[in-house]
Amino acid sequence: MDFRQLTLDDVFKKINDCNRYKEIRLKYFLLGVLLIFLISTCNNLNNTKEKKIKKTSILVEELKQKLNKNKMLNIIDVRSEKEFYGKLGHIEGSLLIPLQKITNSITELKKINDTIYVVCLSGKRSAMAAKILRSNGMDAVNVKGGMMAWNAFD
Repeated sequence: MDFRQLTLDDVFKKINDCNRYKEIRLKYFLLGVLLIFLISTCNNLNNTKEKKIKKTSILVEELKQKLNKNKMLNIIDVRSEKEFYGKLGHIEGSLLIPLQKITNSITELKKINDTIYVVCLSGKRSAMAAKILRSNGMDAVNVKGGMMAWNAFD
């Protein structure tokens, strides 16, 4: 095409065609960005939802109800041996692993593919132990109030 034969209308038509092409590219680009944003938001919502589902502590009443329904719960007592066998006693079927030894027991505890309920005298040591277990990928739940609450509840 000879440029001398181009009319002003032809020039504007070419410019409009070029602008339409740019608009289409921009729309697809923005659509892609929006799609990526929506996908990442959905993934974040799913991750947040999963984190909220896992409980980090349980009341004595709830644990007793669970024990009445299912006798095979994994309960770890992190008190000393003297406390475990002392006047407050211990939860039947619980396993004694003093807090000082909990990190040495992680490999064995990882074999438990279920929730581990952790108890102590008042709930302080068991909260620390449960946190250690969770940081190692286990589902560990602290028993609030410990054996003092356990014995007071009935």
